[in-house]
Amino acid sequence: MIGLALLPALAHADGFVSAAMEKIKGAVLEGTAAIALESLSAQRAWVIWRGYKATGDKKKLEQLRSLAAEKDSGALNVVGYLYSEGVDGVKKDSKRAVELFRQAADGKLPLAAYNLGLLMMKGEGVAVDTRGAMTHFATAAPNIPQAAVRVALLNVEIGRYQDSWAFAQMAAKKGDPWGHYLCGKLLMMGVGTGGLRKAREHLALAVDGWHPDAAPLLADIIDRQAADDSSGLSHIHAGSYRIVGQAMRQANPAAAVGLARPDGLSNEEYERAMSEATTWIGNHPKPQKPLHYNRPIPTPDA
Repeated sequence: MIGLALLPALAHADGFVSAAMEKIKGAVLEGTAAIALESLSAQRAWVIWRGYKATGDKKKLEQLRSLAAEKDSGALNVVGYLYSEGVDGVKKDSKRAVELFRQAADGKLPLAAYNLGLLMMKGEGVAVDTRGAMTHFATAAPNIPQAAVRVALLNVEIGRYQDSWAFAQMAAKKGDPWGHYLCGKLLMMGVGTGGLRKAREHLALAVDGWHPDAAPLLADIIDRQAADDSSGLSHIHAGSYRIVGQAMRQANPAAAVGLARPDGLSNEEYERAMSEATTWIGNHPKPQKPLHYNRPIPTPDA
């Protein structure tokens, strides 16, 4: 079963979860969750925000507050972020953040719906409301891959694997490592279409995005597909991915040495696998901006 470390405080009462998921599923099937791309006002707010981050000009923050007062959805989302995090001289106020995110979400801003869902899920500034959170995530899912991942994970938790596959694909199409990981995992479980060949593709992309749990799964597929390979090269290749998975969990992956030898590798094979893993890490630097699954974000790329 896939872990749900990214989904704290989920309610598991069958009736409660089922009602929430039926509401989400219905919204997606009816097309009401497929909201429009970001508005011009949101784009304007993001330009102001990026300008502030680049220059530190406090006047730009005041400009955002003025826009928020005019119910500009993009500005409401950014100012909500400031209150939710207590940054840039703004005192943390989760209740105010919820209010601002809700107004922005009502203005059809997908990122605000995602941020509101996060606070509702964690019970920050509002009582924990998993049903409401997941409905907001489903609304944001076509545009915000992290939201699609959260709904996919909940579906896995309650055994709705086909529904999970649909949302995992949404995230994967946006290039999200968790989306690719879930697609690969589900394909290995026999869910979805494409089999091990497609699972290998998804997991390779998840590893490229530095999802450590994807590396050993990719290694398992390589081993399974190479059962008739007498050269042993594929076995070494699989071992290198297991080492990569270990290295990803280190504070300094590029400097990681002496990692545990994968089962089934001789000393010589281990050295070759380690060399291959070291080369991989050198060619795939760790992403500088990890996805913000656990806190609200002001813009898609900040």
